[in-house]
Formats: sequence, structure tokens, C-alpha cells
Amino acid sequence: MIQIGSLILLFFVIFLGMMTKKNVGIIGFLAAYLYGTFVTGMKAKDIYAGGFPTTVFFLIMASTFLFGIANHNGTSEVLAKNVSFLSRGNNKLIPWMFFAAAAILAGVGGSMLILVVIMPIAYNTCLNRHLDVTMTSIIVLAGGMIGGLSPIALNGIVANTLAVQNGVDHYLPVWGAYSLSIFIMAFLAYLYFKGWKVPNTEPDKEFTPFHKAQVVTVICIILVCMATIFFKQNIGLVCMAFAAILIMLNYCDQKVAIAAVPWGTLMLITGMSMLLHVVAKSGGITFLTRMLSNVITTSTAQPIMILLGGLMGAVSSGTGVVMPTLIPLAAKLAGANSSLNATALMLGVIVGTNGVVLSPFSTVGALACGCAPDGVDVNHLYKNLLLTAICFIIFSAIASYLGLYNALFL
Repeated sequence: MIQIGSLILLFFVIFLGMMTKKNVGIIGFLAAYLYGTFVTGMKAKDIYAGGFPTTVFFLIMASTFLFGIANHNGTSEVLAKNVSFLSRGNNKLIPWMFFAAAAILAGVGGSMLILVVIMPIAYNTCLNRHLDVTMTSIIVLAGGMIGGLSPIALNGIVANTLAVQNGVDHYLPVWGAYSLSIFIMAFLAYLYFKGWKVPNTEPDKEFTPFHKAQVVTVICIILVCMATIFFKQNIGLVCMAFAAILIMLNYCDQKVAIAAVPWGTLMLITGMSMLLHVVAKSGGITFLTRMLSNVITTSTAQPIMILLGGLMGAVSSGTGVVMPTLIPLAAKLAGANSSLNATALMLGVIVGTNGVVLSPFSTVGALACGCAPDGVDVNHLYKNLLLTAICFIIFSAIASYLGLYNALFL
């Protein structure tokens, strides 16, 4: 009952946040404390230390601190104007320009965390051109998700290595299938939010120049990208380092920059992370995983791998935990049952594990919420990204059951 109760609690907290319009993370703190302490019997330290998302918290704090400076000294506004200049007034293309930038930078080795740099610029540009924030988030995240699984990006290297180690030598078709499904998700978001109906504007007549402080800020942003992609530096530390340099150069008021860090969003993310930790420790995720694994058949094996990857990827590292766990499992299942295809099962793992990173429970989805500028309802964005991730996993599983993935790529 503790397992089932924890799952019910999780959905109740999300529902309560939607109904009351309160910060769902604050409700999550309360739920994690009460259920973890008085039902599961967890120690306080395990609740707050084990469940605190240190990496995500630092990444969001560091990146929003840097871009708080960029916003305050006008750099973000000038960058947004110049992206619009490059679009020649065709506002319908702007989300796809950022989609391509995210896919390329993540695909050449920057990993999906390079979105820390891209998202703030994309948000500012799209807000200036009256493009929907949720649509912008989904499309830009989709670009990063596709690039992040390329054969030369970190996640793609891990997936490909695990595949080869387990007897699967066909990674490119798997990446192609995953990429197509992610692109379809982005295109449907574009249609649903009517991105194609956004009116064009008069193209800017000239490139907007940067003043001295803005030039230095742009150089810092470029150096963040270079340090991350080519020198494999931690993007959070690099963002914080360049933010400190800009503060020391007096290119921004430090009080304004500190105030720009989205503390409410950080509370939302950390509260829900602690609650998810309690749910996992209570056995809720294990319970769901076991229920699914007990019904694997020839026709349901790949859809179940998608669902398993999605469930596990929502609460743990896809690169460090889920793929190293499920890809060998897929190979073993295929080895034990000649009717199962190891490549098809691995495709299910890839789609489920990496498709769920759109969720704000994951590092990348959380970054999308954390980078949202002033004037954006972060609770609304949080719920929309979560709903999109759930829908993607469910519809991917249905498409898999209907044989669409295998018919096209295997």
C-alpha cells in the first residue's frame, strides 16, 4: 500500500497545484516531508539531501545569473533584435532557427545542457515576436534532444557503445527513428499553438549594434559555448565564472543580477524532486516497472520498453542509469526469445528514456522552466511540459504497438 499511496500522492500534488494555482514545489515539500517521515519512515537527511537536485539547482542558478546580467545590460534584447533581423521579418521561422541551432550545438558535442545558453535568447526573441512560450520551449528542446543523441554527442556515444557491447550494430537507424518522432512532436506543437499563423513584421532595416558592455557579454556567452563543446568544461561553473567577470567589470548591478535568479522556479523544481525521491524510495516507481515488465509479449515488448524508459528516465539519469540498465536487459530478452528483435527493443529504450527529458522532472526540462523570463507563468509552463512529455511517451508506445517504428526503420 505504501507503494501505491506514494503514486497517488504524486498525482494528487500535481492536481492540487493546478487547482489552487499555488507553486506545486511548495506543496511537494510538504508532501515529501509528511509522507517520507510518517509513512515511509525516512530520515530527514535522506529526504532533503537525497532528494535535492544539486546539479539542476546549480545549473539553473548559474545560467540565469549570467543571463540576468545579459538582460540587465541590454544584451539579450539586442541579440533578440538581431535574430529577428536575420529572419527578415518572417516570424514563423524563428522557432525553427533556434531548433536548428540547438540541434547543431548539442549534436557536435555540446550535449543537451547547451540549451542553457540557447533558451534565454530564444525566449526573449519569441516574446518580442508574440510567439507562444510553451511552443518555443518544445521546439527548442526538441532540437537539443535530437542533437544530444547524435553519434558524436555524449548521450549518443553512451547509447551507441552500450548497443555495440550488447550485439546491436545499427545505431543510426535507431537515432533516425528517435529523431523523427521528436521532430513530429515539435511540428505538432507548432501546429497546435498556431505558430504558422503568427503574422510577419516589417524586417529590421539594419543590424543592431552592441555597445561595449554588450560586446563583452556576447563574447562571454560565446566562450561558454566553446568551453563546453571543445574543452568539456562544466557549463554551470563556466556560466558562474563569466558572470563573476562581468560583475567585477561593473557591467551589471550585482543586486539586480542576483534578484534575476528565478528562486520561485528553483523551489518548484526542488520541491517536486524531493517528492519524486520519496516516491522512488517508497517503491512507487519499482511497483509500476514491475507491473509493466510482467506483461511483456512479442507485440508489447517494444511499447513496454518505451514506457519503462519513460518511467525510469523521469526519476533518474538516462545516460548514467536507465540506458545502462535497460539496453542490456533488452539484449537479454531478445536472446531468450527468438521472436524479439534486439534492435527494436533498444529503440524502445532510446525513445522512452530520452523522450521524457522534455519533462520538468528531468534536468533539461527543468532548465527550460528555469530560463523562463519575467512575465512567463512558470507554473503553467511546468504543467504544459509535463503534459507534453506524458503524451509523447503514451503516443510513442501506441505507435510502437501498431508497428510504425519497426515498419519504417527496422
